[in-house]
Amino acid sequence: MPGLMVVPRKPTPMGLELHTVCCALSGILINFEVYEGKERMEQKQYVGEPTEFGPINKSTALTLRCVQPWFGTVRALPPHA
Repeated sequence: MPGLMVVPRKPTPMGLELHTVCCALSGILINFEVYEGKERMEQKQYVGEPTEFGPINKSTALTLRCVQPWFGTVRALPPHA
């Protein structure tokens, strides 16, 4: 299972690492991505793509992938604080 993580210091040391996007008003989960390991995550869409400010880093690429279903719509997605 590619997303399985072991963190010995946790009470339940085995599980999945999920990156999520939730509605800011209701708190409802609207999209997520399973962490697949360092090498696989570095090969995902948007990572390292050139922009006028330099290449896109992993965190920004993750955010872009999670909000991609809303690209071109007239919805406001408030940033996570």
